[in-house]
Amino acid sequence: MIQSVERAIDILGVIHGKPDGSAGLVEIAKALNLEKSTVFNLIKTLKARGFVVQVKQGEKYSLGPELLRLTSGNLNAAMLDEKLMPFCMEIREKTDESVSIVTYASAELKIICRVLSDKAVNAAPNNIKPLYATASGRCILAQLPKTEIDGIVDIYGFPEDSWNNISSRTALEKELEKIRNEKIITVISEEREVVAIGAIIDAPEKYAPLAIGLFLPLYRFAPARRNSFIKLIKEYTNKISLYLNKQN
Repeated sequence: MIQSVERAIDILGVIHGKPDGSAGLVEIAKALNLEKSTVFNLIKTLKARGFVVQVKQGEKYSLGPELLRLTSGNLNAAMLDEKLMPFCMEIREKTDESVSIVTYASAELKIICRVLSDKAVNAAPNNIKPLYATASGRCILAQLPKTEIDGIVDIYGFPEDSWNNISSRTALEKELEKIRNEKIITVISEEREVVAIGAIIDAPEKYAPLAIGLFLPLYRFAPARRNSFIKLIKEYTNKISLYLNKQN
């Protein structure tokens, strides 16, 4: 087994074996007879991937939500695909543009379901990383706990010129707070000549985080269409949220 993988598994085992389900850096290093710097770097990666989380107001770590998602994620994804595909189809029929519903797994965007436009020229959503590369990805990022956001920044750095020249945690948090408040964002790429509308779906905890993404070429984004699309996406985030909460 690759040494770093074996050590990461051992770290999870140490944390799991503690009576309160949490362990500090020094404690883990001592249990595994490893240097603190080695443990720190491994934990940083595990935290970014959601396998461990930092305990609030402390220096200890506990097992993260990604472990649960690994055991139930495929089932949930399949269930969500079945549940949410009709909504995707309706949005596509009303806009004739590409639409996707996405979630988050292991620091990456994960598409649950998508329907592409029938038009000759369309913008197809794909799994793109980091999360801040797309409108729907930014909506997902805005829903994550601070520790997971920090972990993603550790891996990918700040978006800088790809998103309002963000080069600090403060600037990133300011943009994410806007998304949390407005629950919708429009991203225009002049270089790629593509427009994306992303919106947060308020979903039950077992499904969250979720977001809708609508994608289209820039030349089809006239002001009248822009307003109607934003109104429609807001309407469907509410519909999906109500539907999932009734199913919960």
